Amino acid sequence: MKVTRILLTSLMVVAIAGAAHAQGSVRLSWNNCDPQISDMTTNAPVNYLQVVSALGLSAPNIGYDVCIVIGPNVPDAWRFDDLGCETGSQIFVDPSALSKGCPVLKGASSLPVSNVNYDGATKNESIRMVMAYDPFSPLPGTRYTLFQITYKMQFAVVGPSPDIDHCGHEEAPLFFDITGKINQQDGNAAPLGNTPGDVRVTANGGPVPAQVSTWGRLKGLYR
Repeated sequence: MKVTRILLTSLMVVAIAGAAHAQGSVRLSWNNCDPQISDMTTNAPVNYLQVVSALGLSAPNIGYDVCIVIGPNVPDAWRFDDLGCETGSQIFVDPSALSKGCPVLKGASSLPVSNVNYDGATKNESIRMVMAYDPFSPLPGTRYTLFQITYKMQFAVVGPSPDIDHCGHEEAPLFFDITGKINQQDGNAAPLGNTPGDVRVTANGGPVPAQVSTWGRLKGLYR
């Protein structure tokens, strides 16, 4: 984990080194790139898939940096950090294309890095995903897969955990906020906005917290 955090910190410096206008948009969806599927009922010991995708990119780029924040009051069944009930062994972050119609966004010599952190103060969990690669020129009209995230729920149960081998409250209502940056070849890091018409992604009809996460607040997680 120490090496991963050092690399994430180094890539963050690249991500915020320059300033640029928003270029393209990022989307989080269950099972699909397009159309967006915004909510999923999770009440069984099966795997659940989320897809991070981007649209409207045109400038040559060399990578991206996205972060999902999960809350509120993340229960044991959703604790995929190393110290959590599920641990990192039960989450799979895959930097490959979901389908031919939603190809992967990356150039040659790609280097993906991901990390899961739990904030004991806010009781939120964050999944940070960073990709670096040789310069790549995307097609503006194409929606690209950035990452696929599989939440493995074989240990999860509805309600309180009955024993040490299970993780309780899979059915908890949760929100999943996403923000991101695209690292352009010219050295600027352009924020990825939300795709027009998209709504907040939730599990089990998730609650709406008092404040929606912003990229500025998320940056504080990695200082």
